[in-house]
Amino acid sequence: MKILIVDDNHTTAKLMLSYFDGFADCSMANSGEEALEAIKHAMEQGDHYDLICLDIIMPVIDGHETLRTIRELEQSTCNVAKKHSKVIMTSVRDDMKTIMQSFQQLCDGYLVKPVKRKDLLAKMKEVGL
Repeated sequence: MKILIVDDNHTTAKLMLSYFDGFADCSMANSGEEALEAIKHAMEQGDHYDLICLDIIMPVIDGHETLRTIRELEQSTCNVAKKHSKVIMTSVRDDMKTIMQSFQQLCDGYLVKPVKRKDLLAKMKEVGL
């Protein structure tokens, strides 16, 4: 399983990275821009991330804009299998407006920070991973 953790908080990213230690190929991105570059690079290689854990509150390109761009990239590629990444949004925001906006942008799941390992693994199972 190939996973991308996107969070501008290095401590949070490292914690989430530790949740997958030993059973997944994980990468980290500190911003929406870095995430999009990593995703584009994977697509150019004919690959994709199975899971993207995506923070919402980030400078320059926030998580919602990043997710919208990810879905546009996935739709525009000539991927015969039509594989798309499962995206679980992670945020300190727990208001209904933010959560609904995330699902409108086609996220697969939503977790409120701090994200606990058991909750993340349960959400992964819920979204089919």
